[in-house]
Amino acid sequence: MKILVIQGSPRENGNTASVVEMAMAPVRAAGHAVDVVRTAGLDIRGCTECFACQSDKDKPGCGQSDAMGPLLEKMMAADLVVWAMPVFCWGWPAQIKCVADRLYCTFKFEADPYRSLLEGKKMALMVTAGGDEKDGADLCIATYDRMVEYARAVSKGRFTAAGMGDPEKTREDAGLGKRAGKFGASLLE
Repeated sequence: MKILVIQGSPRENGNTASVVEMAMAPVRAAGHAVDVVRTAGLDIRGCTECFACQSDKDKPGCGQSDAMGPLLEKMMAADLVVWAMPVFCWGWPAQIKCVADRLYCTFKFEADPYRSLLEGKKMALMVTAGGDEKDGADLCIATYDRMVEYARAVSKGRFTAAGMGDPEKTREDAGLGKRAGKFGASLLE
């Protein structure tokens, strides 16, 4: 199985990266390919709603040329796409929200009937939060659920790690590691 993790934290070695590694450890151990892409280091501009993408009903066809093109190719080739992010101001951080916005090119709403190039794509969500699960993580989950529904994708599950603080303590949290590892293993079912 080819798994693409779209990691949206601006911190390279923060809590989100640590929890992703915990979750992907059993996946890698089972011999599956895991590609973690940090969106913070990519040049991905926002969607301009130019509608160039609607001219080709079989390909994304985005009118922009930036790092989103290769990322879209990876998404389309992956068996599972995992969205991983910290909560920022009650929602998705800009570094990953921009990627979600650019999925616009995979939604062929001018086709009759509507078509999604992500239909049937397996997806999962991992959220880390400094607050509790009702302090923004719930809104990240709601956004994910709506995206999956509109994309006609298949959700393999959601994982929330709340009350995060120092990333070093996160890496040492055996209970969190066990819970994240169990979630990662469940993605293979």
